[in-house]
Amino acid sequence: MLLLVCITTSVGAVDEQARQRANSFYQKARKAFNEGDYATAEPLFLAAARWAPEYPEPHYALAQLMSKTSRPEEAEKHMSLAALRIQQNEAAAGATGTHAGVDDPAKTMALTELVENTLASLKQPNSQSRRATVNVRAALLVIAN
Repeated sequence: MLLLVCITTSVGAVDEQARQRANSFYQKARKAFNEGDYATAEPLFLAAARWAPEYPEPHYALAQLMSKTSRPEEAEKHMSLAALRIQQNEAAAGATGTHAGVDDPAKTMALTELVENTLASLKQPNSQSRRATVNVRAALLVIAN
């Protein structure tokens, strides 16, 4: 029994360290992105996504970055990943009563709708539409608040 408790505590500590590292990468990436330094922001957002794969936020930010740098296919990929993370988090929340990433059901619903709308606009022939960028920005605002 004691071994199980030690293993569980150790895993929890690793998870928390990973989340902290992901948040550090994310905050640095957000700063670079806000300053228009997309070359610096992209690998930092990717690192945040690797360290905390359950969070949708890095993928939203990557979708916005890809949209701004005229890479609609990659923007669509990251919006799809964000949508998948939201669905997985909702399923996990239903099973455990806790949420990973976005912890407000109203935010989750708003984000899901924004992701679906953004994906739809990215699939349009004019995938560089302003509406897609606006939807990604709106999603990021929902996350931030």
